[in-house]
Amino acid sequence: MKTAEQILLDAAALIRKGWTKGAYARDATGQWVESIKSTAVCWCAEGAIYRASPRGAVTVCQEAQARFSALFPNNGVGRHGEEVRGSVYFNDYVAKDAEEVAQALERAARS
Repeated sequence: MKTAEQILLDAAALIRKGWTKGAYARDATGQWVESIKSTAVCWCAEGAIYRASPRGAVTVCQEAQARFSALFPNNGVGRHGEEVRGSVYFNDYVAKDAEEVAQALERAARS
């Protein structure tokens, strides 16, 4: 069984292959797809965590998500004035590139 640490490291590797904002995952045409679909070619941080998690391993997936979310305890405000959870806000509004997101996932793996 994968550990939360391994899920986060695998998610970082996925982000380095392809990163997106505003959707858990996208296909080659830029359309939103579920993060676990074989057509996904890029992911947001949380979508990468879902994709890297073994199917049915809800507890360890939640642990990985919690470790990543703990890095970003403050929520932000989205472009339509909505409250956005801290880790999603980081991915969609703060991070400048895939490497910044991948490094954050690796930091969470070490936490």
